[in-house]
Amino acid sequence: MSNINIEIDNFINYLKFERGLSYNTCQSYSVDLNEFVSFLAEKEIENTENIGESDIEAFIISLSKKGFAQSTIHRRVAAVRGFCKYLLREKIIEKNIVKNIKNPLTQNHLPKACTIIDVEALLNAPTNEGFELRDKSMLELLYGCGLRVSELINVKVHDLDMTNKIIRVFGKGSKERYVPCGEVAIFWIDKYITDLRGSLNTLRSEYLFLTKFGKPMTRMMFWKLIKKYCRRAGLDENISPHTLRHSFATHLLAGGADLRSIQEMLGHASIGTTEVYTSVSSDELKAIFKSTHPRA
Repeated sequence: MSNINIEIDNFINYLKFERGLSYNTCQSYSVDLNEFVSFLAEKEIENTENIGESDIEAFIISLSKKGFAQSTIHRRVAAVRGFCKYLLREKIIEKNIVKNIKNPLTQNHLPKACTIIDVEALLNAPTNEGFELRDKSMLELLYGCGLRVSELINVKVHDLDMTNKIIRVFGKGSKERYVPCGEVAIFWIDKYITDLRGSLNTLRSEYLFLTKFGKPMTRMMFWKLIKKYCRRAGLDENISPHTLRHSFATHLLAGGADLRSIQEMLGHASIGTTEVYTSVSSDELKAIFKSTHPRA
């Protein structure tokens, strides 16, 4: 008999060391599977051999009753499915108990994108002095290159080629890619490095963006900074780092960039992931047509 908690730890280690998934992805799996474990504990199920298909179906129903968003339910079901397939492959269980489990239906939510005017307001919210100079350069780089927040906070000084205006980033699964970096972002990063970073780098860190203690910025710290500058700019506080990434792609597409190039810059493994922006752009074009065409 195999204890569920022990096997989940083994599964997370498999994802981390054999599959090479990022820390954040493994943490997400862990949170989702712990929810599953808590549900099973209520039914006094502690061993993997005692998990049945009906238990997984009941888990899905319980998530719906608790009011979780469809996207969250979908992710947790995917985590359970991955875990059970791992157990089957390792011959810890003998039956494929997720074979007939279907993902709950999810609505096709289009990415939210800011208008160019709102992006300008947000990017101009920090001042050009003190720590806000760092914040301004981070916002400029995030939007200017369409980075994920995890990619932004992990940029190292040597990842920047200031002369050729290119930045090296490591995306999901530590996949390396090179992204063009615009003049404006380069200007503010150079100013931050020249005027501020040296005084912060007391710990001789190789990371580009540092806290006042000389440590790398964290995801949570940067989320809080965005909220702060959204309030200052009078914008919706629901704007997130990912909103700026969506805005980057949407604005490129509206400006005539092809999907394949946008895919490369975003680091999407599949062009299908990038194609969602065509719907966003079409909606914008419809709005422009309706407001400007005499026969609309």
